[in-house]
Amino acid sequence: MTTLRRFMHEESMRDSDAWLAKLMVEDELLAVRIMEVRKAYANEDFEWDNLRRVALEGLERGNTQLLRQHASRRYTAMLERAGETVAEDLPSLDAEEVKYNIQQADPYESGGQAQVYITRWRACPGVNTGIIQPGDHVAIKRIRSNWGGGRFSISQSQWEVEVANAQSIQGQRIELNLLSLLHASGCGTRIPANGYVMKAYPLGSLSNLLQDICYRRVPESVGQRFLNLRTMSAEYATMLGELHNIHTKPAMGMMIQDLTPGNLLVDDTPDGMRLLLADPAMAQPIKLLQDERSFASDLCGTWLWGSMLMRHRRFDPSADLYSLSIIFAEVWLVAEGAVNAPADMIALLAADQDRARGVQFMRRLVWEVLRLHHQNTIKIKPRVQRHLPVSWLGAWLLLLGFRDYACEQHMRQGLPCLRPSEEAVLEAAQLWARIAAAAEELPPSLTEEQAVSPACKCLVDDMAQLLQKLVGLSHLSDAGEQEDPALAWCAANFMEQTHPLVAALKARTALRGALLAATPSDFAQMQREFRDQLLEGEEVARKMRELGQWYKELLRKKREGAIPIDLYNELCPPANCHLVLSPKFKKSKIDGNTKYARDMVPAYANSMQQLLGAPGTPSAPLTTYERKVAFLQWWIGVGPKPSITGRQLGPQSISRYVLAVMDHANPQHGLALGQAGWPKHVAAMPHAANAVLQALMV
Repeated sequence: MTTLRRFMHEESMRDSDAWLAKLMVEDELLAVRIMEVRKAYANEDFEWDNLRRVALEGLERGNTQLLRQHASRRYTAMLERAGETVAEDLPSLDAEEVKYNIQQADPYESGGQAQVYITRWRACPGVNTGIIQPGDHVAIKRIRSNWGGGRFSISQSQWEVEVANAQSIQGQRIELNLLSLLHASGCGTRIPANGYVMKAYPLGSLSNLLQDICYRRVPESVGQRFLNLRTMSAEYATMLGELHNIHTKPAMGMMIQDLTPGNLLVDDTPDGMRLLLADPAMAQPIKLLQDERSFASDLCGTWLWGSMLMRHRRFDPSADLYSLSIIFAEVWLVAEGAVNAPADMIALLAADQDRARGVQFMRRLVWEVLRLHHQNTIKIKPRVQRHLPVSWLGAWLLLLGFRDYACEQHMRQGLPCLRPSEEAVLEAAQLWARIAAAAEELPPSLTEEQAVSPACKCLVDDMAQLLQKLVGLSHLSDAGEQEDPALAWCAANFMEQTHPLVAALKARTALRGALLAATPSDFAQMQREFRDQLLEGEEVARKMRELGQWYKELLRKKREGAIPIDLYNELCPPANCHLVLSPKFKKSKIDGNTKYARDMVPAYANSMQQLLGAPGTPSAPLTTYERKVAFLQWWIGVGPKPSITGRQLGPQSISRYVLAVMDHANPQHGLALGQAGWPKHVAAMPHAANAVLQALMV
């Protein structure tokens, strides 16, 4: 018997895990290696009685619990050395309990990282920790296969299934440790108490709640309780404070990274609604993220809610501030009466294909709501009662929180990001929360006499202080080419409001001349672009309403037996709705990050429309509406390769068509393969095809 086998036989199974727990403190690497070895031994049929009686799952539970307890102890010791308070260990469920309940449930939802099961908790025969009571409504998360860099995929082959199972177990183990670390760092009230099994919250995620409010799937009282400025501002300030504590813990600062509305759960309590961090799977120590060797696999920036640096795998010290702020900007827009959830609106307009454009559109939405309120021409009605100056200050603060590079060029040039520090925004957020709470006690029909009275002095003083802070953080005079038009407009027009609270602010001589910003010089052009995008959005909304009417009529006919069942699944929605509302349309392969000749897109689209189906051109076989639509769908990547008589579609077909469009748009262009600029013009073609396709849909 080898020395290692003798050790495993004589020591490993003696006194349970006490010896290994001691070794973990003395030599962590050796202890982890021994845990791996004993797990491997449990997979084989060895002659030793002790090992034969040990099940692999029992070792898995022992390993997982031991690793987690050690991580908590190590972090606890580190906090004690730093003089911090220490939270108690999280309760540990038995893995067999989790497995048993997953087997009893049906999958509820599949996300990018995990599959979620919603079920009533059942007592597992033979194993019962008593942490969760039978009958409790719970959500169970099972980690999926992680291929690095935040990319999670579904396993296909048998080999991938085996790898995925191993990675899933490791992912569960890592997440348990992360939950312990976050709990110990002072964020325990925001973290689910039982690892990857948590209470099932009736309102679901923040993303679900915002959609339910906009589409009237929940009572108005639910929206008013969550969207009122007192709750909104308090949650923003409190969560930002807790994140700041996590970030600044000595020697072990953590960054959440993957903050999105879908990863925040809404807990409706008697004391008000709170947000919980539901998915810390991408949380990482800041020291690790700052290490350039870890960029490819550990940094994560999610779609609209990830800052530009993080989306390009570069460390951003205020990435969580950015994510939290843009999330609350969505909440603010819904509170102000947005008809659609902002993220849905951006996806419908395909603004998400260019992430920087999507973020700028979100900023313009906030700006536009303030502008229309300022001009008293807004048509949407706020869902909560509030005083506009208080809401304005909050919107200004949120715009600062998710300020980012306006374009990739600024980032690549190494220009500094003008987003304020987390400490500065936190101080301003706490002030806004105090203002919102005091303003809620004011009557809706506040008069100027009441606003300037001693009863409102503290409120007006706080507003003046916050206003000065926001002005100082906005870089109104030194932003240069990074000037932010939304912030400049907020500063230039805040004191122009006709509201009693603003009148009280004007009465303070200290504020006179404080706001030095002017309306941006290209304001008119920005407004025209914004109006064009809104018109596009109105067209999409009209098609959505038409689709909804068609679908309701279809269901009615089916109930009445007017539609044969065998034909029902073959029916299609109206042609002008089918593409624009298709999920595939939102996932177009047009790469918004690819550099292309934007200025040539209108000319190419015009030429393309004229050539489509014209005799003597490469597109001559495209004689019918259906053929044209199918060809364009295939070209921009949202449809399969169509079968068109007389045309063998492939890369050469596209090349011939590209050249024909270029020659028609500008015969003197002189572009040729290999010439500089050719890739940008080729990359512009799918955008032109997309424009033609949308025109055909109208």
